Amino acid sequence: MMRGDKALKAIKCRFEAIKNAVTDLLNELYSQYHNMLILTLNPIILTRIDAIVSEYELTLSMYEETVPEEGKFILRRISEDYTKNPIMTLELIRNNCEIARLFISSLIGKIPREDVDKLYSLRQEIEPLRRFNPRLCEHLENAIREQEDGHYLACALISGKIIDYVVDKIPGKTSEDKTSFLIKHGLIEKELKNSFINGIKRARAYFTHIITELPKSHESLELLTQAVKMSIIYQKLQNKS
Repeated sequence: MMRGDKALKAIKCRFEAIKNAVTDLLNELYSQYHNMLILTLNPIILTRIDAIVSEYELTLSMYEETVPEEGKFILRRISEDYTKNPIMTLELIRNNCEIARLFISSLIGKIPREDVDKLYSLRQEIEPLRRFNPRLCEHLENAIREQEDGHYLACALISGKIIDYVVDKIPGKTSEDKTSFLIKHGLIEKELKNSFINGIKRARAYFTHIITELPKSHESLELLTQAVKMSIIYQKLQNKS
């Protein structure tokens, strides 16, 4: 039985590799296959899915042998009839890999345990952005990964870059003008005006211009959350126009 941080890190890398393989395949399927019948009859695609499922099940067994009891039942195994809905199977594996990666990070002390659910939630929130703006989604994923790995300054800087990018796309000369525009068009609530403006100021100055300041975990997570919210607002703004 494998034990210790070294084993956990190796398992985390396996889950990450599986997730990347699933993401690549899903992107391919989303763009090429609109008829589920064609997908289920394609032997090459099914062979690739079979390989992913086998690797996931093997890694899940290693995971369950290594983690404490509290983490053994948070992941689901794949049912034997998974070929009936291959897209759903792949999405389940991708989500499970993310849950496992975050839980392992909490075990080896890279992120506070209470942040696990929040980071997972943020990843789910940015998923619809993948087709809308893949590069923006990639930046958000990088920021989440830096937070997960305990690199709070890196997370804050990437989040600040994202916020700057989105703010530049909103009509208005000042932060107040831009916020008023969003309120007028129903993209944020009036009660959130001050927190929205403060988020913009933190992104532009706090962690980038004051060299003596280093963000704590909760500060970079707050900025990351703001970056995700603003990216979703940007998507809605683009849809309206």
